[in-house]
Amino acid sequence: MGNAGSIITEAKSRGNTFFQSKKYRSAVAHYRHALATESGGAEAHLLFSNLAAVYTAAHFPASALAAADAAIALKPDWPKGHFRRGTVLAAC
Repeated sequence: MGNAGSIITEAKSRGNTFFQSKKYRSAVAHYRHALATESGGAEAHLLFSNLAAVYTAAHFPASALAAADAAIALKPDWPKGHFRRGTVLAAC
């Protein structure tokens, strides 16, 4: 088995692939797996941002907003979290 970093990288990469293919359930599963492995580490804000994008595309605004807010809470000075939040609100 690989270390946590390689597991996270692989899960995030697979999530990205599924998201691009519009296979949203699979994308969410991979991002959630990466978050569980990450357990609040350095890339958690990126993973929540990715989840916000998937949930927005899948028309789940409450979940998208929660994920965007989690990204902002983890890294308030990171502009992309705020962008994700704005995207969700604009889509409603």
